[in-house]
Amino acid sequence: MSLAAQRNKMHPERGRPLVFFTGNRSEFGLLEPVIRSVRSDFDIKVIASGTHLNLDQGRSLDEVRTNIPPEELIVIGGEADYQSRLGPSKWIESTVGALSSELARLDPLALVVLGDRLEAFVGATAGFLLGIPIVHMGGGNITGGELWDDSLRFGISSLAHLHLVTCKTNRMNLLKTGIEGWRVHVTGNPIVQRVKDGDYASFDELAAALKADSTLEKGFVLFTYHPDSNNRAQVDSNINICLDALEASGKQVIITGPNGDPHSSVIQEAIEKRVASNSRLFFKYQLGVMLYVSAMENCSMVAGNSSSALNETPVFAKPAIDIGSRQENRHSGTNVLRCPIDKELILNAMNNVETLDFRRILAESTNPFDQGASGDLIREILKKELNDPVRLLKKNIVWDEEPS
Repeated sequence: MSLAAQRNKMHPERGRPLVFFTGNRSEFGLLEPVIRSVRSDFDIKVIASGTHLNLDQGRSLDEVRTNIPPEELIVIGGEADYQSRLGPSKWIESTVGALSSELARLDPLALVVLGDRLEAFVGATAGFLLGIPIVHMGGGNITGGELWDDSLRFGISSLAHLHLVTCKTNRMNLLKTGIEGWRVHVTGNPIVQRVKDGDYASFDELAAALKADSTLEKGFVLFTYHPDSNNRAQVDSNINICLDALEASGKQVIITGPNGDPHSSVIQEAIEKRVASNSRLFFKYQLGVMLYVSAMENCSMVAGNSSSALNETPVFAKPAIDIGSRQENRHSGTNVLRCPIDKELILNAMNNVETLDFRRILAESTNPFDQGASGDLIREILKKELNDPVRLLKKNIVWDEEPS
């Protein structure tokens, strides 16, 4: 009996692959530890598309290729244009067909998607129409201030057959939508496992990547700001208010680029203009997960309107300043301080999180997204649930059940 045959006999789920679809930098950073964990029991294929291919946004496809062996990786589509009004629709039109063809050819056990971005929605749609079980990571969040994210996240959850959520609150949110309880599992944030394993870059590697070997000091501010679909007319004003506050603080600031949503180019242009005239500001569009986690460990605070400030800072007990309304209803730990888009209020918040009182709050804070080794937990859930695809695909809405 061949080695492959022996392996397939030991693991019946082998043979048909488990497919992960990734379309942007943030989701891949969370998917990658899970991919490593499940590889021992599943054949893996990773399909990359979307803004991974965009040169003007750091081309995060390079990071995917660094972490995924060539024989596991499939790249589809071209650069995604979300800046024009028809850009997202045209990208969907071209990608759904290409993705559907690949999925039909692979005939996977399941398709795993993460989060609330347009790319994940496209992946879930293509898989659902082909009758492929959809595994959704990161459902149940409620953003509130971001129209796209809430709508797309709910749409993906509605299509999905199995849900891997970061915390109990998000599980309850999904159960309230009529999803059967056995389908929803609390698995935490995969970034926790990466940090516990020490699987990220050193401070020296971070400084070298920023070309700031001799100037970058620990205790900087880590800042990311994305477009807010409910306040697109104020994007230019809002990013400049944030940058005014950061410059006025006198602190060193590492700035990462915005996502690819409409008007992200306005944010990028404002950042690049400030960085060109202020040596205390460092900008790198695409840090990659290894450098980003290092930046989080070595900063004094995280600021902006990215979900990473809420979801990932608790692992280091770092203060997070959530600016504006983009994440206003998202579940968070006690390390998060909410702040309107106002220069003086942002500066006050930056001062507040460095006070002794707030340090006491941080010392007593717990991580609501820590379930230990998320990747290992997810592997065992998939081994169990994917063994019965008939049950998995037959969905029932249970409005009359009390969530528990």
